[in-house]
Amino acid sequence: MYALGINIGPWHVAIVLIIVIILFGPKQLPKLAKMFRETAKEVREGLDEAEQTTASVQQQTAPPPAPAPAATEAAPAPAAEESKEG
Repeated sequence: MYALGINIGPWHVAIVLIIVIILFGPKQLPKLAKMFRETAKEVREGLDEAEQTTASVQQQTAPPPAPAPAATEAAPAPAAEESKEG
């Protein structure tokens, strides 16, 4: 696994799990897992809500699209008048 720029191998995960079991005990692990699930769910819901809010604010503050330029034909150049002397 590669998370947050840190190479985490299976031995690292095993060591962390052993430490968690020692610290909290096997009876507390289900409660701890439930707490982590609920926290992760709340974080996901908060991120989704933030994305929706950001999108709606961007839609409300976005300037209207500029109108397409009208197709114009090139006007003929004025004829140069030549002065005739004589």
